[in-house]
Amino acid sequence: PEELREAIRRAVEIREKAKSDEKDKDEDD
Repeated sequence: PEELREAIRRAVEIREKAKSDEKDKDEDD
């Protein structure tokens, strides 16, 4: 299903973004 694929893709994007934010946070510390 295309909808499911889009949902997963969005989740992955959010997850990667959160990971990046976490890395930046560690760098600030």
